[in-house]
Amino acid sequence: MYCALTVIGLSTGFICSLVFLLQNFLSDYIADITMDIIGGPNNNMSPAWAFNMSVCVMLAFIAAFFTAYWCPNSVGSGLPHLIGILNGVNLPNFFSIPMLIMKSLGCVIAICGGLVVGKEGPLAHVGSICAMYTVYLIPGFIVFHDDAAKR
Repeated sequence: MYCALTVIGLSTGFICSLVFLLQNFLSDYIADITMDIIGGPNNNMSPAWAFNMSVCVMLAFIAAFFTAYWCPNSVGSGLPHLIGILNGVNLPNFFSIPMLIMKSLGCVIAICGGLVVGKEGPLAHVGSICAMYTVYLIPGFIVFHDDAAKR
């Protein structure tokens, strides 16, 4: 039991750390390029503003496109869906690898694109996906493969 909890905590923490580092790297990279444009020969803010807005719109479009067409189940924070699953609702593909990737990368891209979203809900969903795969991969947890035992 404690082994599974340790694996769940470490895997969730690792993914959350990657999300945080990737978000900081991408935000700093965009800010550095914007500051280089501002510090150019004319000290003109218009090209810097145009660059920053075009990058933000592009990132927001990428996040919306992948959410809508690649993994449409990943819309929202995931917390209401988790509550529904704990109450007995069966949602297909809710604990899948594409959902894990989309929640993690979609959160990074949306935040760097300037969308007002929080990381808490999507990362709670990421933690539940890590917990589900840990229960299925570690031997000795066959009892949790039943729907009634999961709740």
